[in-house]
Amino acid sequence: QDDGSLTTVMEWTPVPFEKGTSGNRWCVGYKVYISIADTFTVFDLPEEELANSSKPSVKLEGLQPVYTYVARVAAYNSGGVGPQSEPISIRLGIRYFQFVSAAASATDFILLIILLVMTQLW
Repeated sequence: QDDGSLTTVMEWTPVPFEKGTSGNRWCVGYKVYISIADTFTVFDLPEEELANSSKPSVKLEGLQPVYTYVARVAAYNSGGVGPQSEPISIRLGIRYFQFVSAAASATDFILLIILLVMTQLW
């Protein structure tokens, strides 16, 4: 993104939701918990809003490079929220091309590499 933030897509194995007795689906979906340090966000994803219910996913935008995020997923229905998945760590780094494009010129980038190599040799 222009502001330096990154985007990733998180996918998980679907839960086989059961139909209600009347043939209508209960209120079913997933809760995605994303945390960093002491702050967390919960995304509520009803099944009918998923692009593909057989391959559930969420697009996470605005992630900051080098931070480690912890993600968990839990299914829910009219009876409540089920157990959360095992935590998964998400850490996105700055890619090589982003670093090069941020440099003022290719010459500045080469000089930076030479400087880093020289400091390691001393």
